[in-house]
Amino acid sequence: MFRELCSELNVDLEEEKIEGLIEDASGIILDLKYHHNRPRPNLVAELYGLKLDKNKLHLDTSDSPSFPSGHATQGTLIANYFTNKYPKHAIRFKKLGRDIGKSRVNAKVHYPSDIVVGERLGNDMFQHLKENNLL
Repeated sequence: MFRELCSELNVDLEEEKIEGLIEDASGIILDLKYHHNRPRPNLVAELYGLKLDKNKLHLDTSDSPSFPSGHATQGTLIANYFTNKYPKHAIRFKKLGRDIGKSRVNAKVHYPSDIVVGERLGNDMFQHLKENNLL
């Protein structure tokens, strides 16, 4: 998604940098997911005999616990990175970051609170990297 937006805006994707940010964030996100171990909405629905109008796609990324949302965290982190680098496109990058998180609720693989905390975590990660000149 960021690839397409960068292409549309004619800005450098910096693929290696983005992949590094995503990879570095993944370890922290997974540690938090398994620490909190919050079950995904489909597992809770199944436990209570409820039927979710769930999409038919199996998302490999929905095999880990729900909290916090890794997609929301990484989407926010990357959106902040691009916003910092290309401030005139801030609205577009931030919207894409938020839309990534929202899509996970729409796909019924996250709760809204997973997204809220994921976005907060992505913002905090970016701030840490920026304050410590790690970008």
